[in-house]
Amino acid sequence: MAFKSNNKSSGRSSSKSSSAKRGYGIHNVERRKNLKGTVNKISKKPYSELTSMDIYRLFEFGWTTEKIATNYKTTNFKIVKQLRLG
Repeated sequence: MAFKSNNKSSGRSSSKSSSAKRGYGIHNVERRKNLKGTVNKISKKPYSELTSMDIYRLFEFGWTTEKIATNYKTTNFKIVKQLRLG
């Protein structure tokens, strides 16, 4: 199987070819939207509604287990258990 090279001799401009296929294929999971809004929504949820994905997102944004535990007034063990068991 031959791979196409990414040089300019193909006649396409790089901006046109990247935007024409935007939204198709494998999604970029690294792209995050509305960083502050997401953190604020998650941090204002009560602990009973907190999911393991919410905890994972807080870790992505640089929160530590201690900071999450103090925000929700719980122990580090419960945070890790919630993250693990979902």
